[in-house]
Amino acid sequence: MFSHVATLLSFVYALCLTHVLASAGELLLARDRVVFSGLQAVWMLNAAVIALFNWLAMWTLKDLETWSIGWIASLVAVAIIQFFICSLVSVKPREEGPVDMGAFYDRQRPMFIGGFLTLGVTSMVINALDPSLQSPAAFGLRNWVLQDLAILPINGLMLLALLARSRWLQWLAALGMLGSIIGFAAMFAPAR
Repeated sequence: MFSHVATLLSFVYALCLTHVLASAGELLLARDRVVFSGLQAVWMLNAAVIALFNWLAMWTLKDLETWSIGWIASLVAVAIIQFFICSLVSVKPREEGPVDMGAFYDRQRPMFIGGFLTLGVTSMVINALDPSLQSPAAFGLRNWVLQDLAILPINGLMLLALLARSRWLQWLAALGMLGSIIGFAAMFAPAR
């Protein structure tokens, strides 16, 4: 069952990365017309890194023996949320005229940050239902609590990014998110 689910989700995560990478490529091609925003670029990087790490995290499920429709649906839900985040954060330059990444950020921020927050909350719920965390080898409840405790500050950063009006707080949330994602991935990287 793993190969079927992994194949489906790999397509979704490939589309996620395609959105962000195609946007970056289009922005480079239109660079003469682009008003660059580092903050928007960091959020695009955050979306791409989370998509990559979520795709890599599927490998931890390879030895899972029991697959329920609910469990598969929860994995698909995460991939769909990730798809919308990547779609919403990606700047699509028009054929003509200036491309203001900062204005795009100001307009789209509630949508893609809301998507990141939804992904974080959904991940916490799914961790509670994760059958792979129920095995003694996965440290059971301890591992679930550790994973959710790692996600909780990320969700706090998302709330900060969503509610803060100050740019420096938005920068703090964006860079904190990037550091947290990388730290989370390092902490829970599969051993084999």
